Amino acid sequence: MINLSMDIIDIINKGSIFNSITSNDERICLLSYSHEEFFRNAKIYTININGFYIEICIAKLSNRSYESICLNQDVNASGVDINISDKFRVMTQTEEQLLKQKNISLPDYSIFIDSKIEQVELHFHNGCKLIYENKHSFPSVLINPLFIMSN
Repeated sequence: MINLSMDIIDIINKGSIFNSITSNDERICLLSYSHEEFFRNAKIYTININGFYIEICIAKLSNRSYESICLNQDVNASGVDINISDKFRVMTQTEEQLLKQKNISLPDYSIFIDSKIEQVELHFHNGCKLIYENKHSFPSVLINPLFIMSN
């Protein structure tokens, strides 16, 4: 059984939920509670935990695996003993509001702006990306690279 409690800031600092689980048995347990889809080059696992929709892609090529996290209306449909919180409201603030907060310990980052579509991205130096549809929106997704290989 997985017993894990973390905040979105912890997930950003550690690199992902999946990479924070150190036991292979606990990773397999998490995936067993997930909806699984098979594709030619990857397996996609989806799960709802505490109002967050989590997608884990385990690709055949190790540099293509990822985890994405976004807000969801479902509370905890998974039955997994994982608590994800957002005490600093990372997922419910604009990029400007987030960066003005003094009490958040974010890893080093760069800001990328695609002016054609108004998309703003915070690229953290550990590989995580927080993506905003525009400078006035909340983040639409947090993407974390996974450094694992599929069998």
